[in-house]
Amino acid sequence: MDSDTQPTPLSNRGSQLSAARPVPVRRTSFGTILAAFTLASAFTRVGLLSHQLYRRHVMRLPASMFPAKLFVADHNADDRCRLRDYLEQEGFLVCDSADGLTLLSHLGRELPQLIILDMELPPIRGLELCSRIKSHGDIPIIALTALDDDEIKLSALDLYVEDYILKPAWYAEVVARIRRTLRRTLLSCLLPSPLVVDECLSLDFLRREARTPQGTSRLTPLECRFLQFLVQNAGQVVPSNILLDLFWNSTPSAAASLWEHVRRVRRKIGDNAAKPRYIISDPGLGYYFSPAKGIYDVQHHSSRT
Repeated sequence: MDSDTQPTPLSNRGSQLSAARPVPVRRTSFGTILAAFTLASAFTRVGLLSHQLYRRHVMRLPASMFPAKLFVADHNADDRCRLRDYLEQEGFLVCDSADGLTLLSHLGRELPQLIILDMELPPIRGLELCSRIKSHGDIPIIALTALDDDEIKLSALDLYVEDYILKPAWYAEVVARIRRTLRRTLLSCLLPSPLVVDECLSLDFLRREARTPQGTSRLTPLECRFLQFLVQNAGQVVPSNILLDLFWNSTPSAAASLWEHVRRVRRKIGDNAAKPRYIISDPGLGYYFSPAKGIYDVQHHSSRT
């Protein structure tokens, strides 16, 4: 088969530029492309659901969500300005501050779609500042910091932040993590909060709480988004590979512990793992949230709006 050689453009790895070796570009007939597309469209049940979820939640995101509004809070002026400039070049709208009080004042006027936070920001630091940010709303936080403290890192990931990145960081990787977090957090349309599922369960996604007759359980940010995603797709099996890709980065360790994550969420919403009422497993496929009347009302309202 004939082939041409076409140079590949320079690839940008942060501040490093390197020319990739020429790669052959094969000529492909329209018939071959059409046949490949037809074959790829012959989805299995899991593939079909994955395709439907992708179209529903990725291709139909409202235009108002883009470009995403970010807030960079870092006490180091050089780091803050370089990151802000890099993010603006990537198409984001960016505000920034050097202290926590300015950040909180900004949140009183406008909520960004994501905050990149230095955990050593004066005068309010670390976990306390994260807690005060969350009091304004469930705003995704990515910690970008030189604070290498395992106890603070674990507490932050468990309670407040979506990701914890240590400096020095490659900005291209930071942007990739920002985009993944935005995809994960912007997928779900806003649900009523609190949402009354039935007489035994109500969910408050803003406060990240699950209320049952046994009491109120606090959800981690990741658990809250995971549960919100299942609720919005109530009655529809969400394949395990979709859940892993959206919430746990599809790592082998995450795949092995998906059941453990589901078990924790079930416990917090008062679900019996032996005979679950809300989060149902479809063996070999994935999980779905068993729809109740309240969920149907929400979906009907969303379809009309």
